[in-house]
Amino acid sequence: MHVHHLSAIVFTVLVLTVSCKKDEEQAIDVCLNGKLDAGETAIDCGGSCAPCPVTEYPYAGFSVNGTALSASVKEIDYSTVWSLHVANDSVTVQMNLGNNGTVGTYQMDPAGCSVVYNGVAYNTMTSGVYSLSSHNTTTHKLSGYFQGKFIRPAFPLDTLYISNGFFEHLAY
Repeated sequence: MHVHHLSAIVFTVLVLTVSCKKDEEQAIDVCLNGKLDAGETAIDCGGSCAPCPVTEYPYAGFSVNGTALSASVKEIDYSTVWSLHVANDSVTVQMNLGNNGTVGTYQMDPAGCSVVYNGVAYNTMTSGVYSLSSHNTTTHKLSGYFQGKFIRPAFPLDTLYISNGFFEHLAY
């Protein structure tokens, strides 16, 4: 009988140990377990967990005479006017976005606008337009669109079109 009683005690201890481990595993919050669980859109967020944080990465791009390019340099500055500077290895674009910073679409003032493309300067803007799609005064970020027609008064006249320009979440 003593062996039977000892077996019952060992069995009871095993059942309690397994049972306690199951309870501990169930007590772990799936929104804090460091794993991508079913329904989560990222680790420990989204779905039934808290929403995932929104990260705003600055980016910009544009087309030169119809060829789409990305911008490795993307900056916006404000002194008396909003000045957009986007560039890559072959082109540098400087755009004057006016002085109000209000969401909307506007004619671009040619003063302060220029393009240098493959080492050739196009300093005369004949037409241009820009739109501010978002201006977050709390995070100091600006987003929008731009386009312009530039000439180089040489013989023969040389024209350069900047189109499909966009910038997103540029900090100032």
